[in-house]
Amino acid sequence: FNGQLSEQDVIQTFGLNEEGMIRKMVDEEYREKALSDFYIQYQKAHSACPAPFEGIKELIAELKSRNITVVLITGKGEKSCQITLERFGMKNSFDFIETGAPDRNIKPEALAVIQCKYNLFPYELVYIGDTVSDIISCNQARVQCLSASWAKSADTDRLLEHNQAFVFHTVKSLKEYLFQSQ
Repeated sequence: FNGQLSEQDVIQTFGLNEEGMIRKMVDEEYREKALSDFYIQYQKAHSACPAPFEGIKELIAELKSRNITVVLITGKGEKSCQITLERFGMKNSFDFIETGAPDRNIKPEALAVIQCKYNLFPYELVYIGDTVSDIISCNQARVQCLSASWAKSADTDRLLEHNQAFVFHTVKSLKEYLFQSQ
């Protein structure tokens, strides 16, 4: 590693949690320090995004009020996930949380775990994701993926290319879709 990462270098680590990303990009002797530095910077970065997207907490509360199980499946590691949930005041928002692994994308198998844990068929699950890899993971698990494109970082064109009928540009439009038949 020469200290310079291309966009392609970073993309190749997607699906791994931060420990796995660092393991892939940083020489072994520097990994512990890199991971420690990452968590410091990750915590600081939350000042630029001090709250979840507008309407997310309310959407989760409404889902739960309708007795819908709300699970968080994330590629983040356990520590970075906890940092975000604490910062956003959402530590108790989810019925179950499955965090990422350093060696592989866990989303397809996490969806299978959720199916078993809650005795559900794939068609009874909906996953809300913001990347093409989320769509691919859902397709592997035969679970419907609803694509959230409201983040500035979202690649809306690619989401539309892979999931055209199920791309939502606002939390409000997602909420309307979820509750349209109720």
